[in-house]
Amino acid sequence: MKKRDLIRTLAKMASGKGVRFGLERQGKHEVWYFGTLPLVIPRHTEISEPTAKEIIRRAEGT
Repeated sequence: MKKRDLIRTLAKMASGKGVRFGLERQGKHEVWYFGTLPLVIPRHTEISEPTAKEIIRRAEGT
């Protein structure tokens, strides 16, 4: 999955739930906040499907 597609999906989920979604800090990974939940996202342009699905699953649990 392309990283920009993952970010776009998470942003739509956040707006649907009425929570904040934004980039907090960068390093070897980026830390995005979905409400109060920190989501660690790799800085690669392509993210493996299992990793992307796990990130989305964690966000859905909030």
